[in-house]
Amino acid sequence: SGAAPEPDPTCCIQLRAPVSGSVLKIVQESEGVVQAGAPLIEIGDPLDLEIVADLLSTDAVRIRPGAPVWIDSWGGSPVQGRVSRVDPAGFTKVSALGIEEQRVRTTIDFTDPPEKWSALGHDYRVIVHVTIWKSDDVLTVPVAALFRLGDDWAVFAVGDGRARTTIIKV
Repeated sequence: SGAAPEPDPTCCIQLRAPVSGSVLKIVQESEGVVQAGAPLIEIGDPLDLEIVADLLSTDAVRIRPGAPVWIDSWGGSPVQGRVSRVDPAGFTKVSALGIEEQRVRTTIDFTDPPEKWSALGHDYRVIVHVTIWKSDDVLTVPVAALFRLGDDWAVFAVGDGRARTTIIKV
């Protein structure tokens, strides 16, 4: 008859994934004995990606959920995101220079539509720029225009056709 042969139960077992999605990573690549509950593959929805960035703890203390993020250096055009979580606990990571650094995991969700970042994948490298403060009511001046006046910062500002020393707050 045209029926498919029954699989040999001593050879193989059928595993059902707990969620739908695509295979992102094969954890157990070769045959062998595994413990019950050990991960074999990682499954996920590539359109439901988030970024987990390990930020320096000195930066993370100034970041709040909802902060806007600019994501670049991933091979495509920069895309926008938003901080969804800053973990309450940090961890020590050794830098490439051998320096121990305190890091904090920060989770970022994309705010741009998926077609702008759909080429990104699981465990891809990105660089994130988190905005910690923003105001429309500020003046931007070159660093070279600033100078110290006692304990304060100052600039020369033109008023009535004359340059006058003006104390500013940086």
